[in-house]
Amino acid sequence: MKKLDIKILNDFMNIKNEKVFLDKINQTIRREIGFILFTLTVKHPKKKIVKRIYSSNNKVYPTGGMKKIPKNYFFKVTFEMQKSFIGNNIKEIRKYHSDHKKITDLGAEAILNQVIIFDKQTIGTLNLLNVSNYFNKKHLVLTNMISKFLTPIFLNHQIKMLKK
Repeated sequence: MKKLDIKILNDFMNIKNEKVFLDKINQTIRREIGFILFTLTVKHPKKKIVKRIYSSNNKVYPTGGMKKIPKNYFFKVTFEMQKSFIGNNIKEIRKYHSDHKKITDLGAEAILNQVIIFDKQTIGTLNLLNVSNYFNKKHLVLTNMISKFLTPIFLNHQIKMLKK
């Protein structure tokens, strides 16, 4: 195991509060990858909607925001094929994300959507924005590892969504 992997494991092992835990994830991703915006979205277990459970910029992308999952290539890749998605230019963002104006207003032109999978189902995504051509496969390796730590939190949010 690499030093970075061990450091991340040690950082997360004893955190018991969700907000503190997610803030620690934020710090780790900011340090190891970098971003303009970091959000987490959980898929409703029965409906085609996602809910934002964390945002590094609550003013522009508030926690609690919900949106329909579009039936497009992005949906097919992330929710059906269960593959993470990198769009490294504004053309790809415009094509697949209806909020592309908000994204570019932040100064972002690249997106990384890491799928969170449990029991063969996509239960949500870890989402990062940055400048054009920023993201690469090394970033996906790290976000994939971090996504495993998020699974219990995402499942807990899905349970809460079912109760409403």
